[in-house]
Amino acid sequence: MRIVLFLALFSVAALCGDAYDAAREYAKFYKKALPLRTSQNLVLNDLLNVADRLLYRYGVNDTKQVWISKFTPRQLEAFAAQVRKQNLAQICADPDALAILNAKITMDQVFYLADGGRLLFSYEIKAADCKK
Repeated sequence: MRIVLFLALFSVAALCGDAYDAAREYAKFYKKALPLRTSQNLVLNDLLNVADRLLYRYGVNDTKQVWISKFTPRQLEAFAAQVRKQNLAQICADPDALAILNAKITMDQVFYLADGGRLLFSYEIKAADCKK
């Protein structure tokens, strides 16, 4: 399955004329799997291609174990740092995502509270982040 996915994305990237086309095709390909639960508290709801950016929009929900909506600013900052670290590890290990980043496309990660839509936190990922 991973090989098929890699070959499909590789062929899409090879057929694209520039980084913008590659980012558009990347978003189009992955958008088919949405919504996608990435953890007990996070659901990737949308992936948008906007010029030289890929915008990932996540819904953040409370669970019986973790009530994110009740976090203090310090707790929310720690949670955001943990999510960013996990996200970076996943993206930097993905050859397709790395190719997109190396083509000067930025990946914006935006996290909203699922109930009410309040923005909780956001960050961006660039190619330089994977080289740290």
